[in-house]
Amino acid sequence: MRRIPEFVCAVGVVCLLVAGCNDESREVGKQIRHHVVATVVDQGVTLDQDAGPREVIFVLLRAIYDDYAAGEDSALREAAFDRQLALCAPDHIFARAARKSFGRDESVQRLVWRWGPVLGHYREGFPSDLASARKRLVLAHRTKDESGVVERARVELELASPDGNANASVVAQFQLVRESGYMRVSQVGFVKGRRHIVTASVVRPESADAG
Repeated sequence: MRRIPEFVCAVGVVCLLVAGCNDESREVGKQIRHHVVATVVDQGVTLDQDAGPREVIFVLLRAIYDDYAAGEDSALREAAFDRQLALCAPDHIFARAARKSFGRDESVQRLVWRWGPVLGHYREGFPSDLASARKRLVLAHRTKDESGVVERARVELELASPDGNANASVVAQFQLVRESGYMRVSQVGFVKGRRHIVTASVVRPESADAG
């Protein structure tokens, strides 16, 4: 059973409300993990403390794509979900969770579990390699500390509707924060009311902004 997104608006992005359509009967992602932020090597990319936001989002998108490509193979889907979980900012997510009664690990996992349904409908339009990801992923906003290290970033990606409807494209939005020295994902959603990347969000040349 494929996961189908329902969207609601929240703080300028559209986020998923998984009510009645989140396939709660499936076992994938139900075993609670304790996630600690660390270096990740995936898709030939090393996501260490020097890795940039666009590199992180590229790997996340490939993990979501593989989640769906695995079909009914639960082992492959578990592995794909673990890859998604490895790219989140767990302490940041839990600190801002509206409901903390599940505890840190389960609360974080429940949120990350929803990232696949949020974006899965558009998965055929995901960048297939890092070079194309760097061209398409737009660094729309960033903040730096006094040493010039990026502490927060917002990345956008325009995605066409798989049915070919030009009026049904969306702009996916990813919020990242630096946690334990690593850029990691804190929120996934869509830009409210905008279906195309606007010129105001165009990033400077690659040489001026790594990742």
